[in-house]
Amino acid sequence: MAGALGLLAAGCGMNGDFGRPTPSIWTSTILPAAGFASGAARGEPPSLFALTDDEQQMRDRAWRYIMPAHEKSYFYRVLGELARTHVLPKEALVPDPTIYKRAIWATTASPVSRYRRLTDDIDADRALIPPFAAVTARVEAADDIRRGAMRHLSVQGYERENAELRLAENVGLSIWVCELIAQRIEAYDVALNGLVVEVPHKIAVESERALTRLKQDAAAFCASRWRLLELRRADEGRKSRRGVGEPIVVKG
Repeated sequence: MAGALGLLAAGCGMNGDFGRPTPSIWTSTILPAAGFASGAARGEPPSLFALTDDEQQMRDRAWRYIMPAHEKSYFYRVLGELARTHVLPKEALVPDPTIYKRAIWATTASPVSRYRRLTDDIDADRALIPPFAAVTARVEAADDIRRGAMRHLSVQGYERENAELRLAENVGLSIWVCELIAQRIEAYDVALNGLVVEVPHKIAVESERALTRLKQDAAAFCASRWRLLELRRADEGRKSRRGVGEPIVVKG
C-alpha cells in the first residue's frame, strides 16, 4: 500500500480534463486492473461493460467531489483516487471536516485571502452541480432503456451480471457524490466558523451567502437522488418477492 501511495502521488503531478491526473499507463491500466482485483476480493467487482460517453463524463465530473477541496491535501487526494478506482473501499475516505481549514490556514497568510479562497471554492463546487445533474439524468434515461431490454430480451450470464453491476454503480455514484458534497459543506462550515472567530471581517458575509446557495442547490439535487434510490430498492424488493432475481445492492 505504501508503494501504491508513492507511485500514485508521483503520477498525479500533471492535471488533465476536470483536474484529473493526465492519462498514463498507471492511471489508465494499472490502477483499474488493481481496482477490479481488489473490488472482486471484497465482493464488490466493477462491471466489465464499456462505459458510454455519458457514463464516462459522469465519472469525470464526480472526480471533483471525490478529491479534497484543497489541492495541497496530497495524502487525501491519493486516497480519493484509490477509492475512485476501487483499489480501496469508499469507506477508506473517512471524512475529516478540519482538513480543508488546516490547508487554507497553512497556504494563505492573509485573512481576507482565506475568505476569498473559501468563497471561490464554494462557488466552484456549486457551479459544477448543474452539469453533473444533467449528465446523471442522461445516464438514468439510458439505464431505463437497459432495464427494459433486460426485461424483454433473453439476457443471461455475463451480460445480465455486468448490466446489473453497471446499474448499481451508476446509482451508487450519484449517491456517493451527494455524500461527498455534504462532507464538503461541513468542511466549509468549519472553515468559515473558524475564520469568523479568529479574524472577523465583513467579507465573511460573501462566504456565508455562497455557502447558503451551495446548500440549497445540493439539497435540491440530492433529494432526487434519495428518492430514486428508494424507488429502485422498492422495485427490486417487489422483484425479489415475485422470485425474479435478487435486489441490486447499491453501495453509497
